[in-house]
Amino acid sequence: MIDSFEHAGLTVEIRQSSLGRHCYRLQFGTLVEGVFDEALSEAEIQEFCPLVFAYLPLRAPGSETQVGWAWITHSRAKAMGWKNWSEEKILDTIRAEVSYQLAGEVHGYVIKDHHGVVVDSCWGFRDVEDCRTAARASIG
Repeated sequence: MIDSFEHAGLTVEIRQSSLGRHCYRLQFGTLVEGVFDEALSEAEIQEFCPLVFAYLPLRAPGSETQVGWAWITHSRAKAMGWKNWSEEKILDTIRAEVSYQLAGEVHGYVIKDHHGVVVDSCWGFRDVEDCRTAARASIG
């Protein structure tokens, strides 16, 4: 845990994520989606996500160990005006979107009531201060 504070009678914990800690399917930023599941094959990804425009394997930092997949769908690519982008530029963009998550540089908050019961949480913040601000806004 990075920080803990009280706000409106609730406890807010700010935490740093570790690789794949929170969920199976992820949203990276506004563009890229993915999964942390090293058992999925490339053929399964293509079947699992038929609307995928571009995808790449995710590897643990400093390792050749594959830990999952990241992709962008056709609809998101179109919305971003990627029609004329090269495949390499698209893949580089995906790598940039997911690199902070793979390096564990993502933060989240957990809000607990006075009994220690989790009442809200949210993950995916690159900046700790943005995470704190979002936690306070969530409480009101």
